[in-house]
Amino acid sequence: MHRNQAICKRYTEFRKRDYQTTAELLRRLFAKQKRTISNVRKELRLKSKTHPNELKKRNSKSNWKILLLLLGIVPLLNFCIYPIRQAETLENDVSFLYSNSSEFSQTELEKITSIWKVKQLKGKGTSAEDKNNLGITFAKNSLLDDAESAWKECLKISEFHPICFSNLIRMHYLIDEYEIAKEEIASYLKNAKKDQIQQVRKILTTQNRREETVLLLDVQSKIPGMEVVSWDELSAYFLEKQDYEKAYFYLEKILQIDPYHKNARASMVLLAHDLEKWDDLLMFAMNLHSTDDKIPDLNYYIAKAYYEKRNYSDALEWIRKSPESERETLPFVELWKKILLSVNPTSDLRPILPYIKKMQSKGLQIREEDILPTLNPSGKKTMEDIKVGR
Repeated sequence: MHRNQAICKRYTEFRKRDYQTTAELLRRLFAKQKRTISNVRKELRLKSKTHPNELKKRNSKSNWKILLLLLGIVPLLNFCIYPIRQAETLENDVSFLYSNSSEFSQTELEKITSIWKVKQLKGKGTSAEDKNNLGITFAKNSLLDDAESAWKECLKISEFHPICFSNLIRMHYLIDEYEIAKEEIASYLKNAKKDQIQQVRKILTTQNRREETVLLLDVQSKIPGMEVVSWDELSAYFLEKQDYEKAYFYLEKILQIDPYHKNARASMVLLAHDLEKWDDLLMFAMNLHSTDDKIPDLNYYIAKAYYEKRNYSDALEWIRKSPESERETLPFVELWKKILLSVNPTSDLRPILPYIKKMQSKGLQIREEDILPTLNPSGKKTMEDIKVGR
């Protein structure tokens, strides 16, 4: 669909609201005009009862003014106006990539400040580099159709040009045309070569254009054979954004196809931990452990789940199974301490001490008595008082 038609459709509701507002303003204007005409008529009747033709002539002029006003405003109500809300965003965006063009360089194009001179550039340029740079200039001046045409001409001259394509997607993204962007991406993924697609991915990654990467991955996930790898990246993205609902959605889709997918199961463990879903955590963690698909701190997560379920004996067993390399973290020793004190408030905490000293030697600013209260007499007495309820 041509952008103007698409815009008209998108802003139908806006136009309805705008029409109502304008109509109300017109009613007030006409009411005021009517009162003015009424007052003029009264004045004329009082001043000149002997000149009815003059009054008629004046009334006729007033009516013509109202008619001309209506003729001027009504077409505006039906005209589809695109309020470029993102004009400033487009103008200042730094992610558009210029090419090396001798005729239309970035430096020369940025010197043009007149919109009329920019419009005169339409149809100019012969090389892919020319078209790409002109497309950026059109986009930064909110000439969106011209920008789109320039980039598509670039893609015809240099088939599936990664820079031109990334700029085209950037424009659609900045003006919230996500579905159009996805249509362009689908066409590109279907026809472009693998190395060209990789170049586009590299551009998006280098510029940290993560939301556009999500659009690409969403489209890519519908290509047979690319589903799991796309869902894996999408789940990682939403986990990082702490959008747990979407992360869970994609992880579940992966596990439906590949129940033993290591990353999906590992991510489910982390997700269940953050959501405090201890039964789910144990299910996925035990599944990982049974297939020897170890992940860092797996024993810690299992122990934490058992501790939260108040199964202290199993929690302590998994703490003791943990490798030495994973014991030198503050969360681990804190959990270990809590489990021991939950079993017995006067438990001997000295086995934890060597790991605290190792953390101190690595620069961690912690005091032993803050973590291990029963190492000194006063702390031990406090814990005994807690045990007997004093």
